[in-house]
Amino acid sequence: MTGSTINMAPARQGLLSRAARMSLGVFVSALLLYVFTGAPSVLSGDQAEHQFTAWIVGVPHATGYPLFTMLNALAARILPFGDVARRVTVMTAVYSALAITAAFWVGRALTRSTLAGLITAATLAVAPEFWRLATIAEVYTLQVFFILATFLAVLRWWEVEAHEPHLGRARRGLRHPLALACLLAGLGATHHGSFTPVAGPALISTVALPLLWRLRDPEQRGDAVRMLGRCVGWFALGFTPWLYLAAQYILFRPFDYYHGTWEGYHLYWGNPQGWGDVLNLALGAGFRLKVFTHGWGRLPQLLPVYLGELREQVWWVGMALGALGAVGLWRRSWRMGLWTTLVWLGGSFFGLNVAADVPKAHVYYLPAWVIWAVWTGVGSWMLAQWLLARLPATMSGRSMLIGSGLLAMILLLPLARGVRRFEQFDRSHDWGYRRNGEAMLSVVEPDAVVLCRWEDCMTLRYLQFVEGRKLGVQLDQTEPEAGVNWAERVPIYAPLPVYAVRYNAQLAERYPVEPIERVPAELLWRVRQ
Repeated sequence: MTGSTINMAPARQGLLSRAARMSLGVFVSALLLYVFTGAPSVLSGDQAEHQFTAWIVGVPHATGYPLFTMLNALAARILPFGDVARRVTVMTAVYSALAITAAFWVGRALTRSTLAGLITAATLAVAPEFWRLATIAEVYTLQVFFILATFLAVLRWWEVEAHEPHLGRARRGLRHPLALACLLAGLGATHHGSFTPVAGPALISTVALPLLWRLRDPEQRGDAVRMLGRCVGWFALGFTPWLYLAAQYILFRPFDYYHGTWEGYHLYWGNPQGWGDVLNLALGAGFRLKVFTHGWGRLPQLLPVYLGELREQVWWVGMALGALGAVGLWRRSWRMGLWTTLVWLGGSFFGLNVAADVPKAHVYYLPAWVIWAVWTGVGSWMLAQWLLARLPATMSGRSMLIGSGLLAMILLLPLARGVRRFEQFDRSHDWGYRRNGEAMLSVVEPDAVVLCRWEDCMTLRYLQFVEGRKLGVQLDQTEPEAGVNWAERVPIYAPLPVYAVRYNAQLAERYPVEPIERVPAELLWRVRQ
C-alpha cells in the first residue's frame, strides 16, 4: 500500500470466501453475546422510552431517531419471542453485531489480514462502553455501524477513484461506492446528530474536497460534476427518515405531554406546536446548548479523565497498539490517516465538551473508542510484520506461521478480558425496573397522579401504553433537579390521590408524606393534601 490509495482487490477468490465465512461467524458470535447478556424486559429513562415508543410508533426525545424507531416498531410486531421491551433490546443487539462485523471488515481491508480484522472486532466487541450499550435499548451502536460502514464505502471509493476510468461512473446506483458512502452518511446524520460533527470533517476533507479539486482540470470536470451530483442525491435520500417526524406531526397534532391516559394520547417529545418545533427537534432541540460548553481552557483538566476512560476500554496493550496503528496509517496513506484521526478527534472533543450535567456524557466518546479499536487491529498487524522482518533467514519459511501465532496471541487479550467481565455486563437477570413499576401501579388508585422523574416515569409509561396497566393513572413527569418544585404541582390535581416516586424534600416540607410499604425500598410515597 503506497501513496493515498489502497489495494482492496482480493488476491484469491478463496481468501474472500474464507473472509466472508469468518465475518458471518463474527456476526453470529457478537449477536449471541449481546442477546444472551441483554436486558430481559423494560428498562428506565431513554431506554424505556425507546421501548414503548416503538410499540405506539411515536416520536422519542430529540433528535427523534426516526430510523431507529421505525426499525424497532417493525421488530416489536414480528419477533416471536419476549415482551415488546425485550424485542427492542434484541434489535439493539442486531445493530451492535452488524457494527462489530463492519469493524472486522475495516480491520481486514486496512491490513489484508483476517486475524487483524478479528482483533479489531474483538477489541470493540468487549470494550465496556460498547458492550454495555449493546445490551440495552439505545441508539449508539447503530451510529457506530454507520460510521464504520461509511468508512468501508469510502475505502472502496478511493480505489475506484485511483484506478477506474471516469471515476467509475459506469457503475449504477449503490454499486458505486461513492453513492453508497453518501447514502450511509445521510442515514447516519439522520439517525444521530453527533454523526455530523464527528464524521463530517473527515468526509469533507478526504472525499468532498479532493473531488472538488478535480473541477480545476477541464478533462476531469465532467466526471467530477456527475459524481458530485450523485453524491448530493444519495446523501439527500439518506435524510428521508425525517419524513417520519413530519408525518407524525400531521397525523397526531395537537399534543399534550401530561395527558396520562391512552385515549387521545400520542407521544411526540416536546409537544411541537408548529413546523419550527418539528425542525428544532430533528436538529437536537435543547441538547445543542449542552455541546461544546467547557471550552478549550478546561481540556488539560479533562484530559486525564479521557485517558483513564481510554485505558478502561482497550487496556494498556490496546493503547500502545492503537498509537502504533495510527502512526502506521499516516505513513502509508494520508487519506486513511486523516479520516481516522479526524473521526477520533471529533468523537473525543464531542465527549469532552458535553456539559457535565448530562449524566451519560461518556457515551459520546464511543466513536473515538471505535477508531482506537481500528488502530489496535492495524497496530497488531504492523507489530507482527516488524518482528517477521527481523527473523533470521533460516526461519523465513516459517514466517507466516509465526506471524499468525503472534496475532492469535494478541487476539486472546480482548477475548480474555471479555470472559473476565462477563458477569459485570450480563443484564439477563435485570428484572428490577419491571418489578418496581408493576409494584407501584398495583398500589395506586385508578385515578391517581404520580409525580416522577424522567427515569422512573418512562418505565411506568411502558407498562401503561404497551401492556394497558391502569391507563387512568396520570404521570406528571418533571425534574426537581431542573428547578421544578413538586410541592407546587400537587394543588393542580386536587382532590385526586397524589403519589411521588422517591422521597422529595421540598414536597415533605409542605405536605405530610408516607412511604408505601408494599413497594420495594420506600420507592413510592403517598402525599397527604
